[in-house]
Amino acid sequence: MFFIPGFVIAAVTFPGVIVHEAAHMFFCRLRKVAVFEAVFFQFGDPAGYVTHERTEDFNSTFLISMGPFFINTLLCLLICFPAYLPMSFFHQSDPLNLLLMWLGLSIGMHAI
Repeated sequence: MFFIPGFVIAAVTFPGVIVHEAAHMFFCRLRKVAVFEAVFFQFGDPAGYVTHERTEDFNSTFLISMGPFFINTLLCLLICFPAYLPMSFFHQSDPLNLLLMWLGLSIGMHAI
């Protein structure tokens, strides 16, 4: 079996890491939870993180933890769909479509 190290995957899909951490931070701000530190991308483990205050409110905890799933999935669909249609139905794989597919899939890979 072929093994790809995690830091290589994170480097190739760095837009997904950035959007993932931005989604955590967005929901922290939305729920008025203090953010102490945010690293959107770094070479290392973890590739990014957001440190925030502890919350006992279930809704806040749920939104902050599941925010990347909602935001990354939505952005993946919005970015990939316009690029997928010309590629699949009209067999047009121009560089812009390929760039959009890479961007959308890299964001979608970091939804969880």
